Amino acid sequence: MKTGIKLGLSAILVVAALGLWAPAAEELSDVPPRLANGTVIEGTVQEATPEGLVIQRSKGKYTVPWKHLSAGTRYRYERPMFAAQEAARTNALKKTAGAAKPAVKTTAPAGK
Repeated sequence: MKTGIKLGLSAILVVAALGLWAPAAEELSDVPPRLANGTVIEGTVQEATPEGLVIQRSKGKYTVPWKHLSAGTRYRYERPMFAAQEAARTNALKKTAGAAKPAVKTTAPAGK
């Protein structure tokens, strides 16, 4: 009987710990991008480039340099961009490694 209670309590503790550990999922569209001074950037985020965050505004596209964005905005938009760059770099390295096969050295038989 005591073993069953211990297992039940252990299961409850594990579920509670996992519930506290799992972060709340926020979509990028839920949190507006902000400048470093806290001002909300009006417009729609189009893409993240190495130069900065591209915002579509009523007057056209505008690139906000990374250094002018808040830390939270940089964190949310830079990570996916860096992951995509790393995946592209890895794929390019695999292609070049597959194309450059090592040359097989053949030696002529000695004595002829």
